[in-house]
Amino acid sequence: MLAGCYECPENTWTHEATKASQGSIIVKYSFCVSSLANDTRSETAKSIEELGGIAIQHTISYGNRIQTDVASQLKNPKLSTDFRIAFQSCFTYYSDAIPKLESALNSFGSRDYPTAHQNLVSAMDASTDCQDAFDGIGSPTSMREDSSYFFSLTAIPFVLTNILAG
Repeated sequence: MLAGCYECPENTWTHEATKASQGSIIVKYSFCVSSLANDTRSETAKSIEELGGIAIQHTISYGNRIQTDVASQLKNPKLSTDFRIAFQSCFTYYSDAIPKLESALNSFGSRDYPTAHQNLVSAMDASTDCQDAFDGIGSPTSMREDSSYFFSLTAIPFVLTNILAG
């Protein structure tokens, strides 16, 4: 259903959901469309609420992947003390973000959009806080890219929550 998003009439939810990102300073329209279209569950979503849930689930999966990658880095015996501390901080931030996203998903499902919004904002902080942990020592490119992508993924349900809270 989202694959034809550009052709949707003005009053359909798919157009509304992706168009909302056009005015957003935190998520680009093209990223919103491509991210949602890449998840096959989006093709059968029948509402913005359902699409928001799918977006949150996708973000949870990506956050778990980041956690796994960071845990792998922490097992490296050659990791310098500064990098070990930064990676440990990132692990903690993403460990905190996953339950926030799960709470956002539950709140989204029960249409408690203010609580979902609050939890999404808290989860978004993981990416910026993780980057801050590398200040002064330089963040590995993969960590910067992962954190940036996570932030953008989290921004999609954030924008959808704003639409629904209206």
